[in-house]
Amino acid sequence: MKKLLLFTAVILLFSSCSKAPQQKAEELIKEVMLKNLYHPDTYAPSSTQLDSAYTPYDDPTFYQKTLKLAKLAIALEKYNNEMSSEKRSMALWSGPYQSAYERANYQEAKKKYDIAQEKFEKVKGEGRTLGQELAVLRNKKKAFIGFKAVHGYRANNNAGQTMGGNMLFIFDKDLTKVIAAYDMDKEDYQAVEYLYKEMRGETSMSDDVTLDGLE
Repeated sequence: MKKLLLFTAVILLFSSCSKAPQQKAEELIKEVMLKNLYHPDTYAPSSTQLDSAYTPYDDPTFYQKTLKLAKLAIALEKYNNEMSSEKRSMALWSGPYQSAYERANYQEAKKKYDIAQEKFEKVKGEGRTLGQELAVLRNKKKAFIGFKAVHGYRANNNAGQTMGGNMLFIFDKDLTKVIAAYDMDKEDYQAVEYLYKEMRGETSMSDDVTLDGLE
């Protein structure tokens, strides 16, 4: 009987020493937040929702490739607009009876058009290659890679104003370190989430995302 009680006590002792996953996540999050906030002393967590993380959408590599694809899409639109603008200029300065001034302006517009077109084709090629890489990753069997947590908090910004924020954290399988952290209120994260919805067929006409602020 004494041996049984001793064994039970040892089990309880070791159980009490091991931290629960939620507690591990919250401690790791706090460590990261305090290092990155303007006024860490004002940090006040409001919620932490812990869940399992799986490939492909929780994989930091997949996230970075998707973000790059979003930036390439912005670049494509930019170069396409430049091509359209220079094409209009070329039409304006063209004609069977060009003056030297008109010919010079036409040639300048044509030069800019060719440069924009070259950049457009280069970016389109990069986007096609990246799209193929993402397709390969998406088609792989879903795999457990660790844990993730959506974390809400409040803290003072650099102007001293108390603001609310939301972060997404990705942890390793043992919940010993943060392997990725994203500000869910930033446009780059929202752009990636929009593309994720497209990949999953979840987008609708009401979805709206602005990509102009991507860095």
